[in-house]
Amino acid sequence: PAECILVGAMNPCQCGFKGLPEQKCVSSPTVCGRYTSKISGPLLDRIDLHLEVPRLKADELLSMSQGESSIAIRDRVLRARDKQGSRLGGHRVNGKMTPREIRDTIPLNQECEDFMRTIMARMNISGRVFDRILKVARTVADLADSPTVEKNHLSEAAQYRDRTEL
Repeated sequence: PAECILVGAMNPCQCGFKGLPEQKCVSSPTVCGRYTSKISGPLLDRIDLHLEVPRLKADELLSMSQGESSIAIRDRVLRARDKQGSRLGGHRVNGKMTPREIRDTIPLNQECEDFMRTIMARMNISGRVFDRILKVARTVADLADSPTVEKNHLSEAAQYRDRTEL
């Protein structure tokens, strides 16, 4: 078996203009649905992070304030990876946890359990996606230097799923 990191991108519709206020989409809803359905559900289930990146206007790009520096982000990521290695042993990371490790290392309080029940019902997710949300939430918590996974971490992780599921 091989390990890889897949980074993919696609337009929101065949013409690429869906959702743009300054350009009208020429694709019908049926064509848009057919276009997005070309990627199968089981394949999407195996992708941890789904992000919608809107097109920015020139004014938005030019006025962007300086965010967190790359060095600060790198340091935060390295600290999070160290925590994961300590928790899981060796150089392992949250993304490689087994279902048993997920249950053993990500205890949820009642509020978080209720939230995950709501997410499962609302998004109609599979067990595989449920586990992926928990692993991403654990990573979000690690990046925030939180010893436990809280509802806000689960909420952020759930938002990284396919937007049509929400």
